[in-house]
Amino acid sequence: MNGEWVIFFSLEMSTLSLARRLFAIHSEISGNKVRDADLDEIEEKVFYQFIDYLKTINFYIVDKSGANIAYIKEVCRQFKKKYDKHIRLPNTAPKDEKGKRVYIDYLSLLQGINSYQKKTEVVAQASPELKQLAKELDCPMFVLSQLNRAVETRGGDKRPQLSDLRESGAVEQDADIVIFLYRDEYYGITEDNEGHSTKGVAEVIFKKHRNGALDIVKTFFYKEFTKFKNLDELPSGYGDDTNQQFDDFNKSIQDPMDEWTKQLEDFEKRNLH
Repeated sequence: MNGEWVIFFSLEMSTLSLARRLFAIHSEISGNKVRDADLDEIEEKVFYQFIDYLKTINFYIVDKSGANIAYIKEVCRQFKKKYDKHIRLPNTAPKDEKGKRVYIDYLSLLQGINSYQKKTEVVAQASPELKQLAKELDCPMFVLSQLNRAVETRGGDKRPQLSDLRESGAVEQDADIVIFLYRDEYYGITEDNEGHSTKGVAEVIFKKHRNGALDIVKTFFYKEFTKFKNLDELPSGYGDDTNQQFDDFNKSIQDPMDEWTKQLEDFEKRNLH
């Protein structure tokens, strides 16, 4: 798996908490059941299969508290040195390289090089350095950022604007792409302008795209798994009957789990004989 690695700098959640959430997303088993260790026999097997899968890929969670930009740069460079074995010309990539990713959750929790630095100074310094690091690593870097409180207090449309990015305008300036998430349902809006139910609907808003178009993509947010799904995965007639919509959608999730259960049971029967 040369040239393939993912680093997730989790400055807020612990490795265990993040791993539980990843499992809920991957398996589509309730996050509450995962957190409370309330899994049945089949779900436990799915859990251990997921753990085994994680061991086969270069996926690493770094949850060091108090991390600063210097620490992040050092860890990323170590990964590049260890896993990047391909030698290639600029702007080219081998056909078998699926890629690498760096995630930082989230920007405002980065510590300054000096203890006396203000948070706005830390973010303003880190933003351009992360952009340069992405170029050096030759990989996408996904940096999460909080919004300021103005979005909650202003009247009318609550959709985030670039000016709502917290701490520094450097983020707006340096980022190649800025994506916001928005849900009408969160603000108590039950129907959109066309009269469709907003329950579960999330908007992925491309507010800045240096090399592409600005757009809004509607997805389905399934709270139980903290997971987004394409709307075309929902049954036809979406929004016409909210209760039926959720019954059908739950069934679409349960059917693969039932099939997985059947396969595991068949496997056990063959091994017992």
